[in-house]
Amino acid sequence: MTIERRLSALTWNFAQRGTPLDRKDRHIATVMAGIRNTHAAPPRQKEAVLPEHLIAMIETLERGSLRGLRDRASALPAGCGARKSSASISAATRRKTLPAGSRCSIWDCW
Repeated sequence: MTIERRLSALTWNFAQRGTPLDRKDRHIATVMAGIRNTHAAPPRQKEAVLPEHLIAMIETLERGSLRGLRDRASALPAGCGARKSSASISAATRRKTLPAGSRCSIWDCW
């Protein structure tokens, strides 16, 4: 949670208790301005995961167990679609029931 949001929560809490907290008070404003000037920075861009890196990561997972196969199957769509991990996790948690004897193939997607 950012400091701005915490200050906002404190202001709301003080107001609920009948003691208003003025965020524009010079003491609060001076401290917040100093924090913004010191710590403000644009978000850092993360380096993209290359196909070679993804393949190396997937190769570390077991092939002979159901858990390893599940992990491999959930990691591949993340690399194919360049999704965030949260999107991959939500896709991996949806249950799909296949008829007995069905097979599912994952093709190369690069």
